[in-house]
Amino acid sequence: MTITSSGTKKGEFLAADVNTQLKNKNITTDIKMDTSSNVEVHYLHDYATVSSSIGLTVNPTINFSGVIGTNVASLGTYLSFDTKTGDFIKCNAGVSLSKVDLIASLT
Repeated sequence: MTITSSGTKKGEFLAADVNTQLKNKNITTDIKMDTSSNVEVHYLHDYATVSSSIGLTVNPTINFSGVIGTNVASLGTYLSFDTKTGDFIKCNAGVSLSKVDLIASLT
């Protein structure tokens, strides 16, 4: 487990963040909190990665992205949800195939 923090002062403004990293065998989890009231979580595994962020405000935007696959084929998505309107702002997905003589992707 690793915990780091940093801060920068510009005039009257102080920008700071706190990062936590947890490692267990081949799994890594990162958690980050910054002064702009955002919390980010990253989960890394050999065949899957998930990342999410949320603002700690009255009406936050929630972001989520994930990829699952190998060096041959993978599938991924990105979603952004506005809690104020209840609408998805962004919704993207893609698939990728990679062989010795072929590289193809569809988004």
